[in-house]
Amino acid sequence: MGPIEMLFELMDEPMAHSAPLECYLHDLSISKTEFYDLKDKSICLIGGGKSPIKKGLIDNGIKNCAVTNIEPNFAAEDYDIQDSLIKESLFDIDFKQHENRFNEVWSRCSLPHQAKTWQESFLSFLIPLMMSKKGGKVRIFPVNNSVLPGLSFLPSAGVHVDVKQFEGINVGFYHEKTMALFMSMGLLQKEMVPTVNDILNKKVPEFALDSGIFGQGKQSLVTLHKHNFFNDWKILEMIRRLQVH
Repeated sequence: MGPIEMLFELMDEPMAHSAPLECYLHDLSISKTEFYDLKDKSICLIGGGKSPIKKGLIDNGIKNCAVTNIEPNFAAEDYDIQDSLIKESLFDIDFKQHENRFNEVWSRCSLPHQAKTWQESFLSFLIPLMMSKKGGKVRIFPVNNSVLPGLSFLPSAGVHVDVKQFEGINVGFYHEKTMALFMSMGLLQKEMVPTVNDILNKKVPEFALDSGIFGQGKQSLVTLHKHNFFNDWKILEMIRRLQVH
């Protein structure tokens, strides 16, 4: 198989399912202060696949940070790289069991794109908020601009919403196999590959920001800061049960 054929094969793979810590830090715009504050905290990955987030945290000095992955596409026996696996869709979980549970909820290349109905689109933002602790944060990337007006009710409900827009963000170049292929083709040198320290110190190589191989266009990162909102899981259960389409 030639390099071009290999590239198209890689483009068909679910990139988020092997994204390392560096990719999450970059795309979710996590600062150095926020990163080191993860010690003794809890993170929930939504659709994290086989991402080695836990190992990345430990390798960079962040210990005792519990990582839970909500991922219906992998069996628990397939890997043990997170502390716990919830093998269900986010929209099927037991809301009551996960209320006010996590300090951080991260979604990269997962929400709200997994939603198949308007109820699920709505719940893509409300469930993570319900799951996060008071003072916690929900980070969702990428979010198409067309769904942003739907977040307008959140500020009036006591939730602070940050929206950062990016042009031409590449959502797949951290993929390990892709990196190896680019290096073999002479398109990428090892010193151009960002590390955790590069990202935390804002020393991301130009290649990392300008590559558009896996998609371009204006995309947004939405960060929700929870204060007092939707602590009642019963409200979400009512929305989930609605039969209007």
